[in-house]
Amino acid sequence: MPLRFEISFRNPLHLALVLCVLAVSGGVVGSTSEPSIQWGECPDYPEFKDVAAECAFIPVPLKYSNPGRTIPIFVARVRGSAPETEKRGQLWFVTGGPGASAIGFARQSRSFAELRPEWDYYIFEQRGIGNSAPLYCATAADEAIVAPEDALDCLAELRRAWPEGIEDFTVTNTARDLAHIIDRLRPPGQEVVVYGVSYGTYLVQRYLALRGEQPDAVILDSIVAAGYEAYDTIERGTNAAARMVMDRCAKDADCRRRLAGIAADPWTALGVTFARLDQGQLCPELQARLDSPLTRSYLRSLFGTMIERTDLRGLMPAVVLRLNRCVPDDVMALEHLIRSLSSESLFSAADSEAPAADPGPGFVPYEQVKYSAPLSSHITLSDLWEGTSFAQIMNEAEGFYAWLNVAPSLALLADAQVWPVYRDPLSDLHANTRAPALMLNSDIDSNTPLAEAIPIREDLNGPNQRFVTVPDAGHVVILNSLMAGAKGDKPADHCGTRVMLSFLDDPYREPDTSCISGVERLSFDAANSRNRKSSLQYLGRKDMWSAK
Repeated sequence: MPLRFEISFRNPLHLALVLCVLAVSGGVVGSTSEPSIQWGECPDYPEFKDVAAECAFIPVPLKYSNPGRTIPIFVARVRGSAPETEKRGQLWFVTGGPGASAIGFARQSRSFAELRPEWDYYIFEQRGIGNSAPLYCATAADEAIVAPEDALDCLAELRRAWPEGIEDFTVTNTARDLAHIIDRLRPPGQEVVVYGVSYGTYLVQRYLALRGEQPDAVILDSIVAAGYEAYDTIERGTNAAARMVMDRCAKDADCRRRLAGIAADPWTALGVTFARLDQGQLCPELQARLDSPLTRSYLRSLFGTMIERTDLRGLMPAVVLRLNRCVPDDVMALEHLIRSLSSESLFSAADSEAPAADPGPGFVPYEQVKYSAPLSSHITLSDLWEGTSFAQIMNEAEGFYAWLNVAPSLALLADAQVWPVYRDPLSDLHANTRAPALMLNSDIDSNTPLAEAIPIREDLNGPNQRFVTVPDAGHVVILNSLMAGAKGDKPADHCGTRVMLSFLDDPYREPDTSCISGVERLSFDAANSRNRKSSLQYLGRKDMWSAK
């Protein structure tokens, strides 16, 4: 039988607030009077190709304080092959962003179902995204954050779709949706495990604050610790990760030697690179071949992208060398890198497959599914923004050599004071649960830095609640912690997945973390198989260092 836990509150006011919320919403919203859930075919999106998934729309109240009107929440499931009498329960995937679609977990669910067929795997699409009552505006379709100049037109589109406003698209209501749907779908006597990743960990913490007794276990991957991380400072994490990589280069005799002609240590060599750019002396031959000027902002973004990705981190010192050496072969290799990364869209289809023109009746077109810039902007500015101005962010960023350009974009929108942010009285709640918890984070993660993830231990520090650091992993540890020599095309090729499966098998036992010693480590060796593959793909050269 699943265990049940009492929820505790560190502040009596929090208890009063939650009791009030439960009172006005009728406690657990699910009831036998609700219509039965009809499972059917999933949309014809690339993520669902060759996946035996079922999909459904589950109604939830738009306003939990006045649950009259409902909105549809899209849920997909992949069922394990074990007989129902042998099923242990459900594993729920909650993705990040905010604003990102969860449908990418369809193929992961298929792989997990093969590895652990005694579980069923559920994909929860958050309100405001994709097929779950989407916040979509054509004016921001290609943006990660709504640009200030597009905000008024975008809000006009949203008002036409949502005349009552968008104030109910909140973290707290999304957490209530998750709890509501689990109540409806959970078979009697079966366990529920909730997995959250990146921003999804923040959402799951809110869920645990409201319904910490519901899940039997939780897994938090790449952690946004409630109360300890804001998006105002996200660029600091990226720059700090770049510093870590270049400091590792300094400890590698060959890497340090290759950059010694630029500066005595690699981090200083990176600074010299930017100084030459500012002086107009950085590889003018490359600049002449690019469609747009190579600016300080762009070069920061280039390095920020490389730091984010485990397959590109090892190439960063070589790119610094090529920018400064700038012989003809370097120019061609660097142009190849810039054009290759520019062609990779954040919103591209899975495995570059062309999506179907018609995804099926009742489903939104694929180009509207993958990401919602309006929801991302709305949630971030309302729940994860401390009010730092654009001028303050740019002043601090003057000393940065890598960034994601997220905080400046958000600050511009915040400074414009046109977006209708909400104020949630429950936003300061922290996770409260006695359920077993597995917390995973990399030591080099530009999105969720380890130093800002560790404070979650102040909230989840009970028996069977464990924090595991996976060295040299990337963001989303279960998918970016490749074992040395593995191809990476199977979940078990990643240490994070192995630790997660060990925890899933028995959350009350210490998870098996022995795979950590076999994780592919950051390398600056041109002969390293990962570096060789990435160099060939992104530099067009087998050797990332050498020039012909």
